Amino acid sequence: MRAMHNGVWLAPDATLNQSPSLDRVSHYGDGLFETMLCERGNIPLQRYHLQRLRHGLAALRFDADFAVLEAELDTFLQAVAQDNDFQRIKWLLSRHASKPGYSTEGAVLNSLLVASAIAPPDVEPKALRIMECETRLAIQPRLAGLKHCNRLEQVLARMELPAAEFDEGLMLDLEGNVVEAIQGNIFLLQDGYLVTPPVNRAGVAGVMREFLLREVLPGIGLDCRIENVSLAGLQACDAMFVCNAVRGPAAVASVTTRSGQRIKFPGNTAIKAIQEKVRARMCIASDAGGAC
Repeated sequence: MRAMHNGVWLAPDATLNQSPSLDRVSHYGDGLFETMLCERGNIPLQRYHLQRLRHGLAALRFDADFAVLEAELDTFLQAVAQDNDFQRIKWLLSRHASKPGYSTEGAVLNSLLVASAIAPPDVEPKALRIMECETRLAIQPRLAGLKHCNRLEQVLARMELPAAEFDEGLMLDLEGNVVEAIQGNIFLLQDGYLVTPPVNRAGVAGVMREFLLREVLPGIGLDCRIENVSLAGLQACDAMFVCNAVRGPAAVASVTTRSGQRIKFPGNTAIKAIQEKVRARMCIASDAGGAC
């Protein structure tokens, strides 16, 4: 066997299992990942992350012992608990092949956990300026909702954003339905209730989105409907926010469409109430030193 990795030849006697080139995540995106906010060794939304990960492993037919994976995560969290107050933990699960090709026969599970120190999340993140992206999300129900490793649509969409002008991108599917932001799910406030787009045909079923739907919004008496959203529908709404598991809910200041129309949203007390409730339920204080 002859193989080269990052311009360096591997030893001639290296086995196929030692070759980085045969990790299927680099060839086919054959993997799943979770990006988790961690405070002093505690992941506030751990239950939701594990539920999504378990579902993804089943959907992609990974041969994995979930109890072993949970124990691995617990060991990792114990080790990083004293490192920093707040961290972003990336957990990547992929298949490593014993031979080339699409077949998963003989592939084994790879698990990689990485923790990086971050600043404490803002209680009230700055309002986002969003641009409609030209890149569209493919419609694929078998993969919709999963946090799989093929994120080329998001990579291309992010390349469209002029960094000085916009903070986020709005992603539509091939049929023109608004689905999500590049790095989060969206919620619209309209006539006293919330709307969030479905993610059963395209997009990611975000952990923060699930947390809001199950716990936060019912707790403050806000009704939320899962409905298709059009660009025209954005003009009719009173407010909008984007959310993910690390940043939490962030209000949207404006959305600029590809035609050049700018839809502006004023500040909204309902979004502020949601932000405060999220921080309280996630047990995260507003300063770096305090944990409730």
